[in-house]
Amino acid sequence: MPYSPQKIYINYSRDTIYLGPDFSFKRLKDFLTTTDSCEELPGLQYLALDRKFWLGSPDRHWNYLQSSLYSLRRRPIKEVYIVPDDQKHALEDKYYYRKHKIQLKNAELDYRFTSLGQTELTKTCIGNLREWFGRLWKGEGRVAPKVAWKSVKRAGCRVGEYTEGAWKLQIMLGNMSVWKTWVPNEGA
Repeated sequence: MPYSPQKIYINYSRDTIYLGPDFSFKRLKDFLTTTDSCEELPGLQYLALDRKFWLGSPDRHWNYLQSSLYSLRRRPIKEVYIVPDDQKHALEDKYYYRKHKIQLKNAELDYRFTSLGQTELTKTCIGNLREWFGRLWKGEGRVAPKVAWKSVKRAGCRVGEYTEGAWKLQIMLGNMSVWKTWVPNEGA
């Protein structure tokens, strides 16, 4: 049974807003792009996104995600994190859907890899996303946000396998060539 709405207090200079596996993908763009008095979390500085936002069909998901992330330029965003190891139903239901503590931790390892047939290191999706923000925000007179991995713990327990989740994301995003050529719509 869902909890009734609760008031929470956010310290924007310290708190990370985590949009986990239960957050609706279709709600993401509205959540991040709404402005004026209807804007949710106007002081948002730290945002963590579950891996589900990055996985899926590049044709449908990525343009939606790119537009949503590009809209962050209107906010005082400082850091964006990708969480590759959270999963619905990974904990027993008595913990996952009840009130419990969620902790975002620094990644367990520095993720590096080489592509098949290559000997030199290849940029991870984190490195490519940093460049993406830098390229698009350069003309905005803004400092691009820091981009990094975060690992999640729910009720003190690891939920999924961090390295497996990060690898799935890397396979899906690849060298992010679609991101490197993306330009925002004039109305974005």
